[in-house]
Amino acid sequence: MRALTPEFRAAAKAGLVRVGVMAEIDYPGAPFRAWTGPTQLVWDAKEWSGVGNLGGISAVQESSSPEAPAMTLEISGISSASIALALDETSQRRRATVWLSIFELVGEAWQVVPDPWRLRRGWTDVHKLMISGKTATIQVTVESIFVRLKTARTMRYSDADQQRLFPGDTGFRYANTIGERPIYWGVATPTGAISNAGGNIGSGRVNYAL
Repeated sequence: MRALTPEFRAAAKAGLVRVGVMAEIDYPGAPFRAWTGPTQLVWDAKEWSGVGNLGGISAVQESSSPEAPAMTLEISGISSASIALALDETSQRRRATVWLSIFELVGEAWQVVPDPWRLRRGWTDVHKLMISGKTATIQVTVESIFVRLKTARTMRYSDADQQRLFPGDTGFRYANTIGERPIYWGVATPTGAISNAGGNIGSGRVNYAL
């Protein structure tokens, strides 16, 4: 069972419950934060744009198996800057979080009842741009974090991969050079064997000039 704060439980049992959805995507340089209300909102020391009826979310499905179906976020009436961001290849595989929140109106400002219920945390996948007349709509698919468990992570015994794991380590610097090359250790090099440039043939050792 998900942990809910006493404040959230009390607000959910009230006679009037104002429920909405909040979404955050960590696009590089310009994080996207929005909620389904009509005005700007401040929560977690961050500003959230109110998209009102211009925002939408697909049905949220859960499963007892270690995976979760994807969900879709939809935003209409977006700016040209948002369109460019959606078409940027760096927009894929960004961390995304979606919350179900209860709000209260204090004076003229909306506030979040602590703490929102996290519906989904995952990674953005496909961005679809749909243009109808003067209106543009973006659909963002958010995959479950379990998707990464199904994604193969290919690593090779190469200098490039070694540098990503251990910067400065030169253990695989010559891996590509000596791959599939016979090295005779402790025995004379067979007659007619081809050595690397600078190698000695038939001397009992091979001095590879790598």
